[in-house]
Amino acid sequence: MTDKYTIGLESGEKVKGTGSEVAKNWFNQFSIVTSNDRVVVLPYGNPAFKLMKNYAPGELNYYYSYANKRLAELLGRPVISDKYGKYSVGTLKSYQSLQREYSDNRRLLTSLSRVVDAPELITLRLQLARLLNPDIDKDFRTRLFKSSEKEVARTARKLRVVSGR
Repeated sequence: MTDKYTIGLESGEKVKGTGSEVAKNWFNQFSIVTSNDRVVVLPYGNPAFKLMKNYAPGELNYYYSYANKRLAELLGRPVISDKYGKYSVGTLKSYQSLQREYSDNRRLLTSLSRVVDAPELITLRLQLARLLNPDIDKDFRTRLFKSSEKEVARTARKLRVVSGR
């Protein structure tokens, strides 16, 4: 949220998001309040810990690594990761379509990121973590996955890798 962003309206109009300033102010205050405390980082997007630990532990480590790096950068000091899920709350019941959709998108993005260094791949990969947050209801998650699939497919077409001769 600290990065500037735009919101796409149904009409096609794009509106500047206002949350980045609020987020920056919140982080500044958080940094001051916790200056003498140990800060524990949750994985980026706060995906369901047990589901990720069993289903995609490598990706869970990636979400931890990114969150740790980003928060340490923002606070200007070291932070630690909650590698055992002690502070992660909520569970997400895994269902086959969820696993398939997540897995297909994740595989495509990780294979593309091995050959192309594009920032949008990192962004999309991190967005997948948010889709597995246990606080999102099933209907909304389904809509988000559909949107995510479209964006992943669009990016894959744009960054299509053609083998050379």
